[in-house]
Amino acid sequence: MEEFSTKRGSVTFGTEKIMMEESVKAYLKNSFNGFWEEGGLNKKIFFLSMAGLMSFSITFLTVSFYYAPVRAQLNVAVMVMALALSLVIYEHWNKVDREKFVLYDDIDYVEYVEGLNPLTCPRFILNYSKDNEKKTRYIVMPTKYMPGVKEDVEGIKKEFEDRDIRLV
Repeated sequence: MEEFSTKRGSVTFGTEKIMMEESVKAYLKNSFNGFWEEGGLNKKIFFLSMAGLMSFSITFLTVSFYYAPVRAQLNVAVMVMALALSLVIYEHWNKVDREKFVLYDDIDYVEYVEGLNPLTCPRFILNYSKDNEKKTRYIVMPTKYMPGVKEDVEGIKKEFEDRDIRLV
């Protein structure tokens, strides 16, 4: 069994199926390990600046939301709910699934998308059939700025090729 780190957890290649584990805790752990423990000084500075930017943004939004008029608070709440609803609708229409595992025999093909630095991360898109229905499952890799990502991507590609799964 071969295991690789992803952006939100890990992916494990078993004997009959591919297993995906995702959680917020794993996301934070992988980010910390990649940028702080494995990265050099420039990666540590990047990690600290991102953590500082996130804490400043959260503080700024919380304070400004607290002092905003009720109408502005309602507008923000409606926008957040509309964004969440649009994401749910997008995933439903495109049959995006959050399966914990997918059998190798069910996988039709896997698409690899490189991603655009620094906007999007590399990802694998598993296209598979389950119960006579076409489904999609994303495996999102960490940013290419993190050390070891290229090796993990190549390792995952090799695992798919070893199992005769078409990689597009």
